[in-house]
Amino acid sequence: MLDILQDDDHLIALNKPAGIPCLPPDPTDKRQAPAGTPLLEEVKQYLLNRYKREGGIYLELICAPDTDASGIALFAKNNRSAQRLKTDLQNRKFLFEFWALCAHRPKLETGRLIHFLRYAYEKDQMQVFTNHQPNTQKAVLQYELLAALANSNLLRVHTGNYLPQQVRAQFSRIGCPVRGDKKYGDTKTASAKHVYIHLHKLTFQHPATAQPLTLFARVNEKDNYWRFFVQFEE
Repeated sequence: MLDILQDDDHLIALNKPAGIPCLPPDPTDKRQAPAGTPLLEEVKQYLLNRYKREGGIYLELICAPDTDASGIALFAKNNRSAQRLKTDLQNRKFLFEFWALCAHRPKLETGRLIHFLRYAYEKDQMQVFTNHQPNTQKAVLQYELLAALANSNLLRVHTGNYLPQQVRAQFSRIGCPVRGDKKYGDTKTASAKHVYIHLHKLTFQHPATAQPLTLFARVNEKDNYWRFFVQFEE
């Protein structure tokens, strides 16, 4: 069942489970293995069933966590809303708040990380540099340690310019890979089936009203790791 956070004439937002892709795989990309029904298709079917609309459904993904992570996935329901949301996203008017679970604790309990990221297509992985390199994008995040329980460290992360795999890559660079993230060096959570990053809070301007809108998505309280940290949710 879809966990819907917001549904109006202009947008729909959901709490995406870890391991669910938002979009269909690119048929030309041989690296991508089938990973179940894309969230986009599930949401389209939900809208067709609920509103009994004839014809096609317009739905465009604006932002979402990586496939292996969980949290808020935001879709626009018409072209005008999509353009406004994408413009605000490009202008860094969105505020992302992630939760990340790490086996290792950062040297500083609060900090600001600045790196330059370059996507390595052949590895489907971000390369991380401490200074500008050709074809890199600047990545900035701020973090704070919220809690340390059950051999895990819960970090709250804020960023306004989220890039795919950004949080994962930056924490790996400082020696704190996220639990379950084998791609970026986690060896402490061998049994994990997903990456322990959750897009917990998203703040942006509503495309129709121009009023600030804040969405919250709860972690999976039944998960073996997240269940220890439910008490810290707002």
